[in-house]
Amino acid sequence: MVMIKTTVDGVFYPEEVEPRLLLVHYAESLPPDRRPLLERYHVLDTARKVVGVGTRCYLSLLTDADARSAIFLQLKEAMEAVLAPYAGKSEFAHAGQRVVVGQRLMQAASDMFLGWTSYRGHDYYVRQFRDMKGSVNLDAMPPSGFARYAEVCGRTLARAHARSGDAATIAGYTGTGTRFDASITAFAQAYGKQVRRDYDALVVAVESGRISAARGLVSGSARARTAPRVQDRLLVTGAATPDRSDKEQHPRGRLRA
Repeated sequence: MVMIKTTVDGVFYPEEVEPRLLLVHYAESLPPDRRPLLERYHVLDTARKVVGVGTRCYLSLLTDADARSAIFLQLKEAMEAVLAPYAGKSEFAHAGQRVVVGQRLMQAASDMFLGWTSYRGHDYYVRQFRDMKGSVNLDAMPPSGFARYAEVCGRTLARAHARSGDAATIAGYTGTGTRFDASITAFAQAYGKQVRRDYDALVVAVESGRISAARGLVSGSARARTAPRVQDRLLVTGAATPDRSDKEQHPRGRLRA
């Protein structure tokens, strides 16, 4: 049993967490060839990670017998899919399993420690807490490079759809013409304009005093970029709405998004 401190409105609230129980069923979700490797490790410490969507998230540090090799595992709470009310219930009763099976199905190579578990009545999916994804600096990319980048992203997305659906049916639906391309482009442009309108409405609400916000905040991803341009960001605070994941322990908590 370890004590994790959660801060709400400047007040520390202790939370009891049993690291071993967090991962007790996790090994069962791994393919058989991965379990012997995981069994070489034991949980050294666990912390709660604050995320912006109100769901529970934990980080566990595991180490081997001689403490020379460490693994960080991230446990993120999985909930019912947002499409469930329209597309029907998932075939998987465990929400974490639904997420993991979907990722394994669509990705060419998934995290070798990708799995799922449950803890205190909540479902989680587990993965390595390590940035193994490549990225590019879009701010410094020339138009020709951006076109190539968009093509690579499109091919990657198409491959994921082909792995999870009927590739022949999808190819027949899209055809060889440009009608599907034009439709997707129109949708993307309309979506971008709607995002801009939504943000403008948010700024108006802040300036009018209808909601409160902190200005000048920069996300971690923005800080990591080398480009000198810094965008203005808002941190909106709600009106004493308790955090769904902490309402039992912290009745005066407020959401921050």
